[in-house]
Amino acid sequence: MFQWNGLRWITFLIAVVLVGGLVAVLTQNAKDNGSEVQSASADDPITLELWDFPHMPETTQYILRAIAEFEKEHGVRVRYTRLPWQDGQQKVTLAVLGGQPPDVCCQVSNNISGFVAQGALEPLNDALAPELDDYYQSYLDAVSY
Repeated sequence: MFQWNGLRWITFLIAVVLVGGLVAVLTQNAKDNGSEVQSASADDPITLELWDFPHMPETTQYILRAIAEFEKEHGVRVRYTRLPWQDGQQKVTLAVLGGQPPDVCCQVSNNISGFVAQGALEPLNDALAPELDDYYQSYLDAVSY
């Protein structure tokens, strides 16, 4: 039976965010703004910015445990930011327009088309191909453009 362990949960979150382009790509936006992107070194570990909107308390705790497991397994740091429902979407939009979006941002599907129109999203179907069979096609369709 399919188990939602921490890695699967974080993979699911990332897949929902990324498949079809739900992540704004820092590299492309930085290049568009004329700034240089620095690669991480052994002394400078990779830190991923994950922005999300509030969930039920149990879900938030589960996400935090999944992040800890993901960090331990992959040797990266995830900086988790809970956005307020009131003006969180405005923060995301301004970050994208300012060329400094988060690496991963969970979005409501009706907000995606604006980011698609801005060219701020990266399709990751090829990178996630091994995991795609784990998800219902209707879920993938909702976040694919």
